[in-house]
Amino acid sequence: MPAGTDRAQRVRRSRPAGGNGSPFEGCGPCCVASHSIYSISEGDATPVSAGAVWLDEEVETREEGIERLQDLIVANVDAARPAIRRLLGLPPLERAPLPEGAER
Repeated sequence: MPAGTDRAQRVRRSRPAGGNGSPFEGCGPCCVASHSIYSISEGDATPVSAGAVWLDEEVETREEGIERLQDLIVANVDAARPAIRRLLGLPPLERAPLPEGAER
């Protein structure tokens, strides 16, 4: 089965009967970002992690939506980072202390 076929079949099944609509029809604008992380070496690329985030909250402007989605992508990748480092045999990253009054 070609790569991506399973995903394409899942998307097709999620569409309403007739296949012309969106599973999100009537829900307002929706933005989904999928991402994959690969370990790349000479002549090889191995998938390490994959995920998706979606913006499911109201925003006032397109720019606000893009900024919020970018924040969600970074938070998702940051959350996966320790497991990815363990998988690759890398030590955990040390967190630098924050300046006084700053929050993580």
